[in-house]
Amino acid sequence: MTRKQKHSIIHDMNKIPYILGENAVTLFVDGKPVTVRNDDANYYEVRKCLLEGRYDDIETYLDLEKQVEDYTDGDISIKDGEVFYGEEKLHGVVVDKLLNLMKSGLTDKDSFINFLKNLLKNPSKNSVDQLYTFLSKREMPIDEDGLVIGYKGVSDNYHDIWSGKFDNSIGQSHEMPRRSVDDCKDNHCSYGFHVGSYDYANSWASSEGKLMIVKFNPEDAVSVPDDCDFQKLRVCKYNVVGEITERKQLRQPFYDSTGDFSDEDYDEDGDDYDEDGDDYGDAESTDNDSYESDATRLAIRNYVENKHEENSEPTIKQIQSRMKGTTLTSQEIADIVEELGFEVDYNKEALSRSRVVVGDEISITD
Repeated sequence: MTRKQKHSIIHDMNKIPYILGENAVTLFVDGKPVTVRNDDANYYEVRKCLLEGRYDDIETYLDLEKQVEDYTDGDISIKDGEVFYGEEKLHGVVVDKLLNLMKSGLTDKDSFINFLKNLLKNPSKNSVDQLYTFLSKREMPIDEDGLVIGYKGVSDNYHDIWSGKFDNSIGQSHEMPRRSVDDCKDNHCSYGFHVGSYDYANSWASSEGKLMIVKFNPEDAVSVPDDCDFQKLRVCKYNVVGEITERKQLRQPFYDSTGDFSDEDYDEDGDDYDEDGDDYGDAESTDNDSYESDATRLAIRNYVENKHEENSEPTIKQIQSRMKGTTLTSQEIADIVEELGFEVDYNKEALSRSRVVVGDEISITD
């Protein structure tokens, strides 16, 4: 496959006028402005449609209700502004999490759906509401089965520090009747198995103990004490699945059956795990870089498409002159226009004289 064949696409010229800002895109649909902000679930898809010239697809991403239903294969629906899983009304963290997954572009949503199914099996509304609080503050990872991954600090011999009765070595599971777990969030130290955030469990283990990774089903969550800034919760059942030998926070939830963790499983900077697939580090600077790149690419696309509508084939040099404020080389511009799906008729004497043409595989329609 040639480079031309690889990148060529059919450009739809039923354009929607738009203004790309740093934090939003304003589109003019049927003569009316519609603003899509960068915290909207459909923002990145709209921007991607603009970059790829798929103007007819944009209106699909302005219908959030249809987006949600399509993304979850109909498992989740929006009615009169409220979100439902079947007949169960959802709110708060669960809805935010779903929209974040959509915004991130994550296509495998099974872990979220499985988490939701498990959560709705929890018999206590108070427990569910408190688990929302814990997950929203701690951003705990969720594995492919919809189980939540947390941490537990134990003694050097792997037994719990409080009673010394429970072995927390890898592979151990512990369970007690749900009614034996204190469900009052106001009782800070009380009956039940405790699972914590990384910071809480690491502090509890201290340098003398062990830091273990555990899994629990949201169905088995009982209460979230409101001390320690909601860094721990009480459950009636959990499994020990691994040990952190180097005190670094787990970056992603998937691990092998041995319970061993490689360096790539950890966040080197100790930042929170990001399960939506976003970049680690300074999110603001990353987003700004992405904005600048997309703004340049969109400007190039618009210029070339407008020239083609005028039956003119711009040169690389003409495009370069239009890109004021950038330092793009002729080769970089040639690469960009080919990535956007256009064909470059290369000039043997000077790359800057090469023209961006309408090739056989690129169709411009009214």
